[in-house]
Amino acid sequence: MSATSTPHPLAPLSRQEYMDARDAVVGLYGANQSLYFRAVHLHEPRKADLVPFLEAEHAGALTEGRDGAARPPRQALVEYDVVGGSDAEAGRPVYTRVVVHLGTGRVESRRSAGEFSHSYFTVGEYGQCEAIVVNSQLFKDAMAAFVLPDGFRITVDPWPYGGSDCQSPRYMQGLIFARDASHDNPDANHYAYPIPLIAIIDRVSRTVIRIDRLATGGSGSGSGSGSGSGLEPASREGGGSKQQQLFVCTLANYEYVMAFKFDLAGAITLETRATGIVSVVAIDEGKTSPYGNVVAPGILAQNHQHIIAARIDPAIDSYRPGDTRVVVEESRGAKMDPETNPYGNLYNVCRTPIDRATWVDAEPRLNRVLRLENAHKKNASSGKNVGYKLVAPATQMMLADEESVLAKRAPFARHDAWGGVAAMVKRGDWFTEAGEQASNGGGANLAQLHEQGDDAGSRSSPVVWTVYGLTHNPRVEDWPVMPAEVHQIHLRPADFFTRNPALNVPSKCNEASVLVPCCGPQPLLRAMGKARAPPYRTTP
Repeated sequence: MSATSTPHPLAPLSRQEYMDARDAVVGLYGANQSLYFRAVHLHEPRKADLVPFLEAEHAGALTEGRDGAARPPRQALVEYDVVGGSDAEAGRPVYTRVVVHLGTGRVESRRSAGEFSHSYFTVGEYGQCEAIVVNSQLFKDAMAAFVLPDGFRITVDPWPYGGSDCQSPRYMQGLIFARDASHDNPDANHYAYPIPLIAIIDRVSRTVIRIDRLATGGSGSGSGSGSGSGLEPASREGGGSKQQQLFVCTLANYEYVMAFKFDLAGAITLETRATGIVSVVAIDEGKTSPYGNVVAPGILAQNHQHIIAARIDPAIDSYRPGDTRVVVEESRGAKMDPETNPYGNLYNVCRTPIDRATWVDAEPRLNRVLRLENAHKKNASSGKNVGYKLVAPATQMMLADEESVLAKRAPFARHDAWGGVAAMVKRGDWFTEAGEQASNGGGANLAQLHEQGDDAGSRSSPVVWTVYGLTHNPRVEDWPVMPAEVHQIHLRPADFFTRNPALNVPSKCNEASVLVPCCGPQPLLRAMGKARAPPYRTTP
């Protein structure tokens, strides 16, 4: 097979590769065992295995039949549940991850989750949530206290629910809303009609185990307070020079757009846009709450945060271990000195290489940035190490108390950036800053990497996670569909090129540009050979 017809090591799996991976897993089990497949996707090769191929690719040395030694094997990561048979424990599905060598069909590794390390929920499981809730007698009894207007029906928004500790069963929660179905519009805004109930579902038994009644009394009310004896419609429906690669992720009521922008000056921008419908609960009309803002009569939009981490695996003008390093750069004012700083306007650029796994917080007063640079190659003009700098505006990190379940499950959200390589050395597939079972607090995470304090420079190339938060205190203008909240992270060349790389871009006359006169009676504008009247009236 030629180099051009063989899939790139980082290319998504083909349909045939999906089938081959599935068949390899099926062959591990007997006829009395049932499997529920969750996902099959590319298992990216270890960086050390990928580097020879990337170097040959960039050198143009990939030729037919000669790149086999440099090309890492194609592998698939298969995630599934073992539902029946000896592997299942007391009727509980066992979440399992298998790596399959697609060339040989051999299973390279197989790992099952522990009792309290649960898998994520699939679209299919979310889709079953509403039927489980509405058919539950517990829910029917709770709904007896409410009267839906004619033409309305129940809608359930499913959410993961890890419980109050890290040893909780596999639970899901269903947020209850009403939807105006009289117009037969499946996209009708059910968030406009919240019902103060949450159903807690055991996904193993597929039953509702309890119904939580939400407080609607506003400030000073305790859990379960508020009358909520009827339900009336609360609101009308509503809505509202670069290369770019983007993807859109829908998570319940929110839409996230992640766009990678590549400009002509060599910079890379990761732009995150958050929009959608704010998460809401019911509140008694005329009341307010410190937990959020009343955006419409009877509608409380809750204060919340979005904490996102972006993983950067830098290779600055080299893929070789030890060639790329991370340096913290700060600009610090200097004391006045008769010889070196007589007027007090000098400041020093201070550099501190990161040589161990650690975190780095933003400090705008010091213009603190991370430089990703080649430790050995120098810029021909400046003599400084060639590199890129990570420019990430300071944002608010997680506000939850450090003893809370939230903070324990997402310790990465405490700091603006993390750096280290221990995870990459110990496990080549380590990509999860919050652990593999984040909603259930399972798996290694960045905080544990920092506590281990492993060497970040001598054994492998560094990895950087930049963390940013969107603190959303809802406004009335965010209802019913919020404008996009935008955050940008920039990777900008810093002494990487010998000049501005955009200078050699061919120019083009801007024919839409016109001259605007500043004075004189009845001036005329001339553009593209035609006379035009001025866009304003003049005073004689």
